[in-house]
This record gives sequence, C-alpha cells and structure tokens, in this order.
Amino acid sequence: MRRAGHDVEVLSCDDLLEVKDVGKDAQAVDIFYIMAHGTFDQAGYSVLLHAADWQPAVAGLGGAPRLTVAIFDTCKLLDSARVPNWRAVWAVAGIGPHLRLLLGFDGPAVIDRESALRGLAFAEDILAGVPFARAWVGAVAKTCGHSQYRRAVAIGIGNSPADAQVILDTASLANMPGPRGPGLHMEARY
Repeated sequence: MRRAGHDVEVLSCDDLLEVKDVGKDAQAVDIFYIMAHGTFDQAGYSVLLHAADWQPAVAGLGGAPRLTVAIFDTCKLLDSARVPNWRAVWAVAGIGPHLRLLLGFDGPAVIDRESALRGLAFAEDILAGVPFARAWVGAVAKTCGHSQYRRAVAIGIGNSPADAQVILDTASLANMPGPRGPGLHMEARY
C-alpha cells in the first residue's frame, strides 16, 4: 500500500495493542484493518486483546468521521449459526453514516503461516482495482487451506437494501462511497 502511494499507519502488534489506541486509530483512517482474536454473540462483536476486549461498535465505529471500510481479520465478525439475528445485533451498534463496509468472518477463522498472507493478498487485489468485498472473499480463499475456516463475509451498509448491495458490488479504492443517508440496511456476501 505504501509503495502505491497510500498513507499507512501501523499501530501495534500482539499483546501491546490497547483498547484506547485501537479506538483512536479507527477514528483517524478511511480503511481500518485489524488481525486479532474476535467473538460475536447477542451482546455484539468484540476484539479480544491482551489486557481488555475492544467492542468497536460501542467504542469507535459509531461516529468515526472518515472510517469507510473496516476489516476485522478475526474470528466471528458475526456468527450466523449461533446468532441468526446478527443484523439486528449490528443494527443497534450505533454504526455511523460513514461506515459502509464490514469485512471479516462468519464463524471461526484460522491463523497459520498461509493465512498470515491474507492482508497482502487483500492489498494486492484492491490495488489492482478489485472491489473491497470481492478482494476480501478472494484473499481468504487464496490463503486458507482449511475449508471449515474459510467463511469470509462482506457486509455492505446502506440506507436501503439496494444501496447496501451497490456498496458490495462497487466500493473500491477508486470508488470510495460517501456517507449513507437515513436508514440502516445490511446485505452480506460470502
């Protein structure tokens, strides 16, 4: 991403990552990517950090003035098998109008040598002009040899189902969507 001329901020790795820093960083970028442990239940989504859990919907995504795409390279951005009403859980999360796309996993993910290249595969595709949703699903397929851990999900966020679908189909580095109007609808692509 840097070689292509994009500003890239790297916050921290592993057990040094703190809730206060993650939330602050998510407020300051257009595209946010985090790789950690995660979980989803009726209470919502949490990123599991060393000292404390970060609940991005509660502490960082609601009013982010620039954040358009959030990539949660963690287990369980949602868990539709255990929480089939995942849209309702995310809908009460206070998602701000600028956030238009969530990328992650529906259920567990795997972290191994091959999947450690997922971010690189994703970045290469989006730099080549592939829309974010397709790039994410493709990067997971390319870097995960374990089919039970390869359920990538892209969630388009719009003011209508059609608007959310357009986000899934067209949002890219060259076509960053603006804030949505009133209403909150989410469409998922696997």
